[in-house]
Amino acid sequence: MNKLFTHTDLDGVGCAIIAKLVYGDEIDISFCDYNEVYEKVGKCQPNNYDHIDITDISVGEILGKSIDENYSNQVNLYDHHATAKDLDKYSWAVVKVNDEKTGLMTCGTEIYYNHIGQYIDKEYRLAVESFVKYVTLWDTWRWKEKNSGLAGANAKKINTLFSIYGREKFIKWAIDHIKSGVFPNFTVADLSILEPKQNEVLRYIDEKDNQYIKRKDFAGRVFGVVFAENYISELGNALCERHPELAYTVIIDIGKGKVSYRTIRDDINLGKDIASLYAGGGHAKAAGSEFGKIIVYDVIDKLFKGRIIS
Repeated sequence: MNKLFTHTDLDGVGCAIIAKLVYGDEIDISFCDYNEVYEKVGKCQPNNYDHIDITDISVGEILGKSIDENYSNQVNLYDHHATAKDLDKYSWAVVKVNDEKTGLMTCGTEIYYNHIGQYIDKEYRLAVESFVKYVTLWDTWRWKEKNSGLAGANAKKINTLFSIYGREKFIKWAIDHIKSGVFPNFTVADLSILEPKQNEVLRYIDEKDNQYIKRKDFAGRVFGVVFAENYISELGNALCERHPELAYTVIIDIGKGKVSYRTIRDDINLGKDIASLYAGGGHAKAAGSEFGKIIVYDVIDKLFKGRIIS
């Protein structure tokens, strides 16, 4: 039995799909958010598995050093976030922000496929490569470029179906389509739910557009803050497009304790300049950090002026 620790977004789930196509039933998958990965990987007993892969998420220097000293022959890490570059010094870690062949930004699914994809059945290798292409377009934001055409539109549809179907159903959907030899092969059922969902997203963005608050950061940059739980990437991107004065947007999901940062500008690196200040990380145009319950309790106390007794 093999083990995979991977992120929860489309790219992380894409890695899980690659793993399932390679290992079949011989893979045990744990999906991790940034606040969970250290604990989950740290508690893992490597001796219980033949091999362990960590994809689209990092473990940090302390745990990385422990892996290097004790399990370097049993663990591999594949990541594309610049905040994980310090781990690239280890032989078991592969951290690439850009693809070596194309020079374009890459993603976890693409890196993982490039390293283990040769073990996937050749019969549907082309469909797998198509799947990897669409995940990469979405995760690197190239789907938004004017020349992305049909490929960009398909990448958006695939991510929308991911949000509609949920993780497990989407994994089955993607694998079934890949094994048919064609990806994507949108069915009538798929298409019938896409348009209403896309209209729902637009209504949600319009609602949140009336709720965002402007603030200035330590460098004097104007940014927008909004509380939201859904359609984070679409919302962040839309707010930046609608309000060019915003250097970036901050989207707070108070229920999950997550903060997402989004920008469409090239003069700021959100992962390095912003998220890292709050123990987070990510890319130049999309990053994230997390906060604990103590922050939520503080908000509640201030909201009710300390009159609630815990």
